Amino acid sequence: MEIELICEVDEMWSFVGNKKQQRWLWYAWEPRLKRIIAHTFGRRSKKTLKKLLKKLSHFNVAFWCTDKFKAYNLLPTDKHLIGKSFTQRIERENLTLRNRIKRLNRKTLGYSKSPEIMGWTPHLSGISVPKWKCIQHSHLITGASTMKITTVGIDLAKNVFQIHGVDAQGKTVLKKQLPRAKMLTFFANLSPCLIGLEACGGAHYWARKLQGFGHEVKLIAPQFVKPYVKTNKNDAADAEAICEAVTRPNMRFVPVKTEEQQSILSVHRAREGFVKARTAQANAIRGLLGEFGIVIAQGIKQIAVRLPEILEDAGNRLPETFRQLLQRLGEHLKELDRQVAELEQEIQRWHRGNAESRRLSAIPGIGPITASALVASIGDARHFANGRQLAAWLGLVPRQHSSGGKPTLQGISKRGDNYLRTLLIHDARAAVRYVKEKTGRTENWLNSLLSRRNTNIAVVALANKNARIVWALLVHDREFEANYGNPETGN
Repeated sequence: MEIELICEVDEMWSFVGNKKQQRWLWYAWEPRLKRIIAHTFGRRSKKTLKKLLKKLSHFNVAFWCTDKFKAYNLLPTDKHLIGKSFTQRIERENLTLRNRIKRLNRKTLGYSKSPEIMGWTPHLSGISVPKWKCIQHSHLITGASTMKITTVGIDLAKNVFQIHGVDAQGKTVLKKQLPRAKMLTFFANLSPCLIGLEACGGAHYWARKLQGFGHEVKLIAPQFVKPYVKTNKNDAADAEAICEAVTRPNMRFVPVKTEEQQSILSVHRAREGFVKARTAQANAIRGLLGEFGIVIAQGIKQIAVRLPEILEDAGNRLPETFRQLLQRLGEHLKELDRQVAELEQEIQRWHRGNAESRRLSAIPGIGPITASALVASIGDARHFANGRQLAAWLGLVPRQHSSGGKPTLQGISKRGDNYLRTLLIHDARAAVRYVKEKTGRTENWLNSLLSRRNTNIAVVALANKNARIVWALLVHDREFEANYGNPETGN
C-alpha cells in the first residue's frame, strides 16, 4: 500500500560541555502519525540536510513543511511549504525534547555536561542515537492514528472557509471556520476522508490541492446542494448541506479539471469576452452614425470598410468633435479584432498539439475552437454512461414536463454550458447551409430531416448528433468515419 507523507523538517541545536561544541539534530516529523520518520546529526548545512533526504528517499512525500532556512532550497518547489504556520507541530516537538533534556540535567534548556546524557559523541560528524529509530515504511500503515471524521463539507469563500465534518454514523463532530492561510495545514494533518465542495469559483484549485493530501474530493453543482439547506442561508448551513449532499448515492458530481484544462478554457472565455465587446463597439458606432443620418449595411466587416470613407468625406458635414470620437472608436474596434485573432491563434496551437482535439475536428461542422473547448470541458468522457447523457449535459435534449403518465416534451432544456451549446449549434448551422451540395450518410439523413422539419429543428438535431459522436470518439479512442455503420461500406 503506497501512502503519501507530510514531512515537517526542522533542526535543533544543543552543545556538549560548552557552547563551542555545538551539535545539530535534523529530523522529519509526520504530524498525522505523530512520529519521527528519519533523523541525522551534523552541522547546520546543506550537507547534513542531504543526509536526511537520503534516508527519506524511499518514502513517498507529498509535501515538505519547513521554515525559511536557506538550506531547504534543495527541496522541490512544487511540494515545499514555507512558514512557521506549517511547522507548528515539529516546533512543539522540539520544545518537548529540550524539556526532557533539561529534566535529565536540571540545567538550562538544551544543555548537558556529558555526551552520554545528550545521547551522542562529541565528534563533529555525529552518530545515530539508538533510542531514536527511523521507522520503516510498513510501520506507517499500522501505526497511523485513526480519526472520527469520515466526511467533510466545505463552504468556499475568498478569505474565510466554513468546515462541517461528520463521523461514520453521520454525527456532527466538527464545525469550524478556517482562514485561507490555514486551509492547507488543516487538511494536510487530517486523515484521508471524503470532502464535498460546491462547483464554484476556485473549487477546482482546492479540489486538486486536497486530492494531493490523499482525500477523495467531489464537486457538486450548487443547484443540487440547495435542497439540503435546512434553515436560512449562512455559511454553516451551506457547509452542512454540502456534507449531506456529497454522501447521497445518486448525486451527480462535476469532474475535477486539470490545470491544462482550465488554462485553455480561460483563453476561450477571454476570446468570448473580446467578441462580445467587439460586437457592442460595432453596434455603438452604427447607432451613433445613425443619429447623423448615416446608415451602414449589416455585418461587422462593413464598418471597417465604410468608417474610413465616412471620416474622409467632408460632404457629410460631421462635427470635428464627432469625427475624432469616431476615429477613437474605430481604433478601439481594430484593437479588439486584433485581440480576438491572437487568442484564436493560441487556441489553434493548442488544438494542433492535442490528439483528442484533432480527432474531434474531423466531424463535419466542428472546427478547432469547438473541438478544443469540448476536450477541455469534458475531460474524461467516461464520466458519462452514453452519448445521450453528454447531449443532456449540454442542454441539447427536450425539456420534459410530464404528469399522470402522459409524457410532455418541450423545447431543448438549455441546461449545462451555454458556451459549448452555442458553439455546437453555430457549427451545425454552418453545416446545414451547405448540406445540399454534399452526399453521404449524415448528409442524406439531414436532407431528409430538412424536408420534414423546420431548419432550426434540424440544426439542433445535428448538434445533438455531433455531441453523441464526440462521446463515442473520446470513449472508444476512434477516428471519425463518415460512413461508420453503413452496411454498404462494411464499416
